[in-house]
Amino acid sequence: MPKRNPKSQLCITTRQKATDDKESVMRKVCYYDNDVEKPILAAGVIFVKGSGNNREVLMQKVLETDGTYKLSDFGGKIDLSDNTVVQTAARELGEELNFGMFQVKRGANVYLDQEGLKKVIQKNMLKPFYMPVAKYFLMFCQFNEDLGLDMEKIGDHEKLDKITRTVEWIKEEDFIKAHFEHNLHPRLWGKSILEYMGHHSAPRRPTGFAFKRS
Repeated sequence: MPKRNPKSQLCITTRQKATDDKESVMRKVCYYDNDVEKPILAAGVIFVKGSGNNREVLMQKVLETDGTYKLSDFGGKIDLSDNTVVQTAARELGEELNFGMFQVKRGANVYLDQEGLKKVIQKNMLKPFYMPVAKYFLMFCQFNEDLGLDMEKIGDHEKLDKITRTVEWIKEEDFIKAHFEHNLHPRLWGKSILEYMGHHSAPRRPTGFAFKRS
């Protein structure tokens, strides 16, 4: 899949039926490559560091209602305030990290707000993926040496949504293992992502979960 420019994935406001089919709601929708058959309802980001067998990805371990943990990227639904998928990913990244990512500038740690995170995502883009089943746009980005994480500020809870989670660097092999053990967020299921993560045999989609079609 060729590299795409996520800045071209502009979002428009549209009116959609609510889940009970009794009323409609306003929401933003993007279209991959401006194709109305490829809607994007949510977007996220995964940071990558290292190379070869030492490559790792930054993930959340989110506590589920059954007491288990599931690996997830940093992302979520497009808000009415978002104009691009990068803006969505930057907003979600900041909220889910409690704005604990910083950039070292002239020897000082400068904490990144939503605009700063957006610039980092745009500058450090490695590979974007469109996930058609989940209607999800995922961006892999390089975690450069000038970036850092304040783990004390990040903590073990997302403050905005009060979600219990930890933030950890995960080895590629553990990401792949989580997929086959049903411990990976379903929006990240996909052969293209597994191949990008270094797993080249055709995956079998985990059972027991189906995306709700809109």
